[in-house]
Formats: sequence, C-alpha cells, structure tokens
Amino acid sequence: MYEVFEKELNYITNENLKEFIIECLEQAPEYFYHVPASSSGKYHPYQDLGEAGLVRHTKAVVQVAMDLIRCEQFLVSKESKDEIISACILHDVIKNGFEDSGKTLIEHPLLASDFVQKVYDSGDYHSIWTNKNAIQSMIKTHMGIWNKDKEGNEILPLIGNYNDRGLLVHLADYIASRKYVDISLLEELIK
Repeated sequence: MYEVFEKELNYITNENLKEFIIECLEQAPEYFYHVPASSSGKYHPYQDLGEAGLVRHTKAVVQVAMDLIRCEQFLVSKESKDEIISACILHDVIKNGFEDSGKTLIEHPLLASDFVQKVYDSGDYHSIWTNKNAIQSMIKTHMGIWNKDKEGNEILPLIGNYNDRGLLVHLADYIASRKYVDISLLEELIK
C-alpha cells in the first residue's frame, strides 16, 4: 500500500533511506491507510476526514515541507531534506497506537519513533544507513507546544537537538492541519 506515497518517496534522493521508509510503510498498521486524520473532526480540515484522511494529511504535510524548504528560510542540505521528508511521511504512522484505538493517542510521536527503531533493528539498515536519530527526533517533536496530556503533564519533548529541521516538520504538520487549508487540488499540485 506504500505506493500511495510514490510521489513523496521520490523526493528522497538517498536510495538506502528511501528503501527504509518503504519498509516502514509496508510494516505500518493497516489502519494508517484508511482512518481519518482526526477522529473528532476538530483538528483537521474536512478533506482530512473520512476514508484515507490520514494519508491525505500526510501527503499535504510533505508538500508543505517541500514548499518551506524551497523558501530557503531553513538552510537545508540534501541529506537534511531527505530526513525531513522521511519524518513527515512517518510522523503519524502510529497515530492511533500499534492497534487502532479509534482515536489519536497523545503519545503517538513516541510510538512512531519506537516503530522506526523497531523497523531499523529488524532489517539490515545498520550497514547502509545510520542517521535514524534525526528522523526519530523530528517525529517525537512534531507536535510542538501541544506536548501535554489533559492533566497538563508533559508527555512529548519540545523541539530540541534538530531544532531547525524539527521546527520545519512541526510547521509543515501544523500548517497542513489548519481548517482553512483546502487541499482539494493536492493531486494536481504535486503531479
């Protein structure tokens, strides 16, 4: 099912990293390809709701990230661009948990990071590609200031070591999730 992200995967120039991201997408929970981006409908535009809404949201996040990279406000190397796009593709891959809980889990960035580690450890990626920590950090911090549970306990880390890249991933996710963003022409925009 990873083929739905063919365009986004082609933004990644490092073939070993692309192979790894494909493996992650192949091992992703099946619900990732079917659920809405928001179970409540509160935090995403209408086009991210319904069947495959999370896929549409993920595609939009990647497109916003590419536009931010093109603005050159962030000094992004070729390697960093590949890592940013990878983090954007995987940021919500475990949004509802390893099994579909039917709702977004606050700790989903940590679960997605753990998932990346699990896939990395299960394959022969140690010898061909080693910079998974950057991707994991960007995934863990993609929620930005929304890092606390309902009781105010800090659950997720704030943007840290990879701050420019982490901030770019956070902004791409944030912008793509705004209700006023209409991506009805997304497929046309990314052809």
